[in-house]
Amino acid sequence: TFEVEASSRRINGKELALKTVFRSLTVNLILNKFFVSRNMTDLAAKYDAMALSDVQSLNKLLFEKMPPSYSAV
Repeated sequence: TFEVEASSRRINGKELALKTVFRSLTVNLILNKFFVSRNMTDLAAKYDAMALSDVQSLNKLLFEKMPPSYSAV
């Protein structure tokens, strides 16, 4: 379980995308470890690259936020 504490501007509409990226990252890291343990370096490198891509996507999702909205006064 991951708990993400974020403002509504930061997390608005990203729940499903975060779940998908966390799942993909977990699967890719586990498969990477498996192929490393089996000395299958070509497949390990493939899943390592995919995990790195997931980490970059996760960083983008967590650190981007919507522009502020100002109420009409």
